[in-house]
Amino acid sequence: MSEKIDLNKAIRKRTLSIDYLSWFELIIFSTFIGLGFISVFMIVCELLDFKITPLLKNISYIIIPISIVIAYYKNLKFTFIETKLSKPKNKEQLMLLFEKLNWEVFFGYDYFYLGKNNFFLNMVEMIVIPTKDGVLINFRYKDHYRGRIPFFIGIRTFYKYKLISKIKNKH
Repeated sequence: MSEKIDLNKAIRKRTLSIDYLSWFELIIFSTFIGLGFISVFMIVCELLDFKITPLLKNISYIIIPISIVIAYYKNLKFTFIETKLSKPKNKEQLMLLFEKLNWEVFFGYDYFYLGKNNFFLNMVEMIVIPTKDGVLINFRYKDHYRGRIPFFIGIRTFYKYKLISKIKNKH
């Protein structure tokens, strides 16, 4: 993750911007995959003589793709941690913190991002933006288009809150 992001927009809106092509790919991909899983489930239910109402079928065909798009949108949001420090001081404190956590982190284009790390930390992307009065943090899973292995759910949250607690407690 070393692409340039629009920092002013990210700081103002507290969200990462995404291009329209990525949204289109996400909607198409999530719709086909979501509808495929639902269709297989419905066929299995029919074969096993489970009675599913047409209303439930129609609602499930709508809810699954919409929930995938909402989850992806929430994945782009930043968490703001107020530090009441200047931007250079926040940057300095973050550099010390990442060194203490033993995370390989790079600083480019005015934000921090992860390099190669331990097995679990390699499954997430992190963007940390030091600002004049706090820190913006975004953790998300890598390869969101391909999905993730189910037992890794929670890894992102664990590392995100580990970092947040260290920032709030000043290491």
